[in-house]
Amino acid sequence: TAEASKESSSVRELHFGDIVDVVETRLISSESRLRGKLSGGGWISIQNCVSNFRWLAQSSLGTYTVVAKTAAVTEEASKDSRKFREVSTGALVEIVETLAVDTEHRLRGRLATGGWMSIQNTQTGFRWVVQESVPGKY
Repeated sequence: TAEASKESSSVRELHFGDIVDVVETRLISSESRLRGKLSGGGWISIQNCVSNFRWLAQSSLGTYTVVAKTAAVTEEASKDSRKFREVSTGALVEIVETLAVDTEHRLRGRLATGGWMSIQNTQTGFRWVVQESVPGKY
């Protein structure tokens, strides 16, 4: 939207998998939304503060900590490709590339050591890994 309020006029339409650069965030209490100002202009909803639904999934590269009990590492970007190892809670992984896999409702990350793992379920918000130091890319 053109302004921070979700009620302002639409500037452009974003699609699943688009990468955006959020340069400012603002809590709009009256709308129960966390909104982000985009580097290319306009604002986007990041999170509904009542339901915790997120419209954006973090896609920063770098070191992540596994927070799920276990996380499968597969040969290809698809979660259904051959699993060749698992990582456990607390393990550190280096993500060097991210890919939104729309058909699987996943944000997937390619590991520096080889293979791919799920970062987040884009439908439910469940996360397998978290990054402690968050740069401005979402």
